[in-house]
Amino acid sequence: PQVPRQQGSLGLTFTGAVDVLLAERWAGRQFDDDLNQLPLRGYLVTDLSLRRPLGRRADLVLAAENLFGAKVVTGRSPVETLGNPRLVQLGVKVRR
Repeated sequence: PQVPRQQGSLGLTFTGAVDVLLAERWAGRQFDDDLNQLPLRGYLVTDLSLRRPLGRRADLVLAAENLFGAKVVTGRSPVETLGNPRLVQLGVKVRR
């Protein structure tokens, strides 16, 4: 259960004054139960990450998962459960 036969990801990276990572994640149809009676649709989601150095030891990071708010059903037993519609994070990454 919950393991699609087909899945994959593809990412494109641009490195410059601002580093950009654009990624696509895809999963095919799967089942929520071990008897294969509760199918879950496949999905495609887009993620975007931007990183800008703030000096030698810190980066400003902006990341968005499921950028376009795709509806992803993650469970159906006993009721339909949805994954995050969109998640946006802003933070500072500090290196030693």
